[in-house]
Amino acid sequence: MAIHHRARDTSLLAVGVQDLSTMQPMTKETLFVWDSLSKLLTAALALTFIGDGRLRLNDEV
Repeated sequence: MAIHHRARDTSLLAVGVQDLSTMQPMTKETLFVWDSLSKLLTAALALTFIGDGRLRLNDEV
């Protein structure tokens, strides 16, 4: 988790485990696989653009 204040990192925390089967702890250097998460972020961004009037559902992309 990163906590930002006025566009600066003020605190970096690593909590939990990377993999429940190995119980390897999370570190600040742990990398995440984004595979299907990119779909969620793209949908959220598209809905934000629709709400702002910058995109319509039937626009060609």
